[in-house]
Amino acid sequence: MEKKKKAKLIEKLEKSLSEGGKEDIGDKYFDKEENTNIRKAIDWKRHHFFVACIIVTIFLMLKFEYSYTKMFAENITFFLIMFVIIDIFLE
Repeated sequence: MEKKKKAKLIEKLEKSLSEGGKEDIGDKYFDKEENTNIRKAIDWKRHHFFVACIIVTIFLMLKFEYSYTKMFAENITFFLIMFVIIDIFLE
């Protein structure tokens, strides 16, 4: 019985050393906090990307719809130059 207990204790010790000592309560707390911060950052990036895609899509749709108007046909060079400049700032 003692040999089994000793073997388990040695196994736990080796396992904790190979994991970098993550068996401590403090390490678990910091790992959990770090995971929540990373998760919040990933969620923020995902939402920001989604909103940016919506804004660009709306602008491109308005530009496409406006290109069929009579005013656009009469002043095509002016509007094409303006669209290029606006595209640079939008992107």
